[in-house]
Amino acid sequence: MGRRENCQRCTMNIPTNADLALGNWGVIGELAGKATFVEICSEKGAEIFKKVVDAGVIVAQEPLEKGVEIRANIDNIMVKQAMKQREIDFAGTSGDICFCEDCCLEAEGPEWVPGGYTPAAPFFHLTRMVHMVDACTNCGQCSEVCPCEIPVSKVWATVNQKVRDVFGYYSGVDNEAPLPFTEFGEKSYKGYSTLLLEDLWKLI
Repeated sequence: MGRRENCQRCTMNIPTNADLALGNWGVIGELAGKATFVEICSEKGAEIFKKVVDAGVIVAQEPLEKGVEIRANIDNIMVKQAMKQREIDFAGTSGDICFCEDCCLEAEGPEWVPGGYTPAAPFFHLTRMVHMVDACTNCGQCSEVCPCEIPVSKVWATVNQKVRDVFGYYSGVDNEAPLPFTEFGEKSYKGYSTLLLEDLWKLI
């Protein structure tokens, strides 16, 4: 399809979580291929856009209603294709956001694996999964740098999708949203952790 593997399964083709979303979807008629569609997604985005227009940096005009409709239709089609790709990629089978100041995987001590040694499976994999289940943003960089060409991003995206299905949590979109495994109640981690472990054992 001419796109990176992880992009083919991405369900956020228009980054509406950003202040401004730019692209060519929705630009039709005489301006097709000559203009950029700008979707304003926040007050900050509106302020930035107004400043560059007022400064004469760009010339703006209202989009055609038909163009807006086409933009939405293309996005819906791409999301459906991404979901189909996810079904293919995740059959039988996670971009990182590491935030720990002291990484337990790099720690030296009697209770940890010394640096330079490969930790015994599944120690590393289980610890890594805990870090990634709510952090994978499907950027695909882990697969690109893997010297053994292991589709690592496919693994993390598979587990991450299960978190999204249960908690409705979309990694990297809302900084204010509570992390899935900090919630208690019907969506508590207690019953869900078993499912994650079962899936991970299939992968390793």
